[in-house]
Amino acid sequence: MRGDVEGNNVILSAKYSLINSAQQLPLDLTQIRPNSVVHGYICNIIETGCFVRFLGRLTGFSPRHKAMDDQRAAPSESFYIGQSVRSNILDVNKKIMATPHKWNDMRKIAKLQLSDSKDSELKWAEGFNIGTVVEGKVCDAKDFGVVISFEKYNDVFGFITHYQSNGTKAERGSTVQAVVLDVAKTERLVDLSLKAEFLDRQKEESSNSQTGKKEAFKGLQPQQTVNAIVEIVKENYLVLSLPEYNYAIGYSSVSDYNTQKVPQKQFLHGQNVTAIVMALPSPSTFGRLLLVLKSVSEATETSCSKRAKKKSSYNVGSLVQAEITDIKPLELRLKFGIGFHGRVHITEVSDENVSENPFSNFRIGQTLSARIMAKANKSENNSKHHQWELSIKPELLTGSIEVENKLADAEFRISTRQRVAGYVYKVENEWIWLTISRHIKGQLFILDTSCEPNELQEFRKRFEVGKAVSGYVLSANKEKKLLRMVLRQFSVSDGMLNGKVLNLDDQHSNPPIENLIPHIREGDTLGGRISKILSDVGGL
Repeated sequence: MRGDVEGNNVILSAKYSLINSAQQLPLDLTQIRPNSVVHGYICNIIETGCFVRFLGRLTGFSPRHKAMDDQRAAPSESFYIGQSVRSNILDVNKKIMATPHKWNDMRKIAKLQLSDSKDSELKWAEGFNIGTVVEGKVCDAKDFGVVISFEKYNDVFGFITHYQSNGTKAERGSTVQAVVLDVAKTERLVDLSLKAEFLDRQKEESSNSQTGKKEAFKGLQPQQTVNAIVEIVKENYLVLSLPEYNYAIGYSSVSDYNTQKVPQKQFLHGQNVTAIVMALPSPSTFGRLLLVLKSVSEATETSCSKRAKKKSSYNVGSLVQAEITDIKPLELRLKFGIGFHGRVHITEVSDENVSENPFSNFRIGQTLSARIMAKANKSENNSKHHQWELSIKPELLTGSIEVENKLADAEFRISTRQRVAGYVYKVENEWIWLTISRHIKGQLFILDTSCEPNELQEFRKRFEVGKAVSGYVLSANKEKKLLRMVLRQFSVSDGMLNGKVLNLDDQHSNPPIENLIPHIREGDTLGGRISKILSDVGGL
C-alpha cells in the first residue's frame, strides 16, 4: 500500500477487495477519472464525512450528505476506520463519494461456500449440481423443516424448509425427489426444494439435455435488472429465483462493505426483490449466477425505508407473504415486507372457531399467506412498532373478498339464540370471558356452564385460556360489542326475545332478571349454589 523509505518498512494489505482490484487502484491524481469507481479504505472519520485512502498517500473525502442516506446519524455510526469501501469519483481535486459495494462480497461468499482445503473430499458435490433433481430419504422431521439422507453419502445431508416443501408432508422413511438450490461443501449440507416450478423446470431441461444449461440463463445479460423471489435466507447471502427466466437460481449478498455497520434488513421467504445481474455462471463464479440487490434501500433499514413504511402501498384486503416470529396462546406474531409487523388473532385462523388448538400446525419461521384485515395499531409492548391485523382464514385467502364489508357483516348480524363460538381469554371467579372475534367479546356465567355440582366446583380448571367454547347468545350489547352466552340451546315463548337483541346491564355480576330467566323453562335441570339456609322452615 505504501513504502516508508526512512524506516525501511512496507505497509501491506490483505483486504480481498484491494487484492482483487490491485491493477486498477490509483497511485496518484493522474490515474483518476471523474465518474469512475475505485476501491479504497476509510482512513479517518470526522463529523462532516469520511476520508478514503487509496495507494500511497492518495486520499479522497466523502462529505456526510454523500456518504449516508440517514443524515441524522453520525458518520462514525455507519463506518469505521479501516473499512473497505467502493467510491465513486465526483471531482478529482475535491471530493469522493462512497457508494455501496456487493460484487466482491458475493464472489468471496461463493468461493468460501464451494471451496475446501482437500479437493479429494469434495467429489461428493459433483452429484449435487445446482438445479438438478436428486433422490433421498426422509430421516428426520424438525419444527423448521425436513432432513434428507442420501444412499451414496453417509455424511452428507439435505434440508427442505417448510417454504420449499410445497405443502407436502413428508413422512419419515419416505423417498422424495427434490431440486438442489444450494450446496455448502464445508458443512456438507444441500438445500433442496419440492416446489413444482423447480421440478417442472428441470424436466424441461432434461428433455433438451444438450442445450438445457444454456437455455436456463437464456436472455440474461450482465448489468441487467431482474425481478427475483427470495427462496432461502442464509446468514450472509440470499438464494433467489427468477420467475421471468424459467425460475433460474441466483445468489446475492445481503451486506456490503459500505454498510457493514448499518442494521441489515431481515428478508422473508417468498419476498419479491429487484436485483442486477453481475455475472453469468462461469468457472470464475464457481458455476453460479451472481446477483446484487438493486439498491441499498432494499438491504438496509435507513430513514428512507422508514419513511417508505408510512407511505406503504399495503391496504386492507392486500394479500401478503409473512413469516411467523412468535406463537402466543391467542395470536400468531408475524413479520412481512420491509420491517412490518402483524398478528393473526386466534379467531382469524379457520372459517369456524371450532378447532381446539388452531395453532398446533404452525411453527416459528414458517412462511404463510395472509390477508390484511386492518391497518397497523400501536403494539401493547412497544409503541415504536405497529401491529397489522391479518387473517389466514381459507375463505379470505381464496378468491376476491370484500374484507371491509365482510367485517361489517360479521360484527352486526348477531341475534338472540344464534350459536357462536370463541376462545377463552380470561377466567374470573364467576365469569368466563370469550373472544368471539377481534372485536366481539362474550361472557359465560358459572351456573350456566353445567348442572353437575362437581363440574361447577372445578369451574376454573375446566376453562383454560385458549380453550374453544361454543354457545348460544342470550343477549347482546351492540355498543360494547359484548354478548351474554349460555352453553345449552334454549327456546322462548312467542314474543319473548324472538328476533331481538337485548342489552346487557353494566353490572355483569348482577344482571337484570328479565335478561336471565327467558332461557329457563319449567322442567329444566339446573346447577345452583346455596345462598341461604332457612332454618326456620327447613329450606334452602
